[in-house]
Amino acid sequence: MNLIKSLAIANLSWAGVIASMGVWHIDSASVFGLTHLFGEGIYVGVLGYCEWRYRELLTSKCPVTNKEPNESSDVGQRSLRS
Repeated sequence: MNLIKSLAIANLSWAGVIASMGVWHIDSASVFGLTHLFGEGIYVGVLGYCEWRYRELLTSKCPVTNKEPNESSDVGQRSLRS
């Protein structure tokens, strides 16, 4: 759970840094550059928001396999011939 919280906080913080960089360079950057910068900021901000909002779900058991996220799985270990 702490790793998910850390990731969400880092992504939200990075979105703030990107917004600051965009405001700082608004007079000197091209429209393409600012669009790219603010687009990345929106993407990372939404990602951080979703990680924070669904942090309980991201650390809960899988409803299909009933395993914790850190438990090993046999998915990918099976041979196609069996």
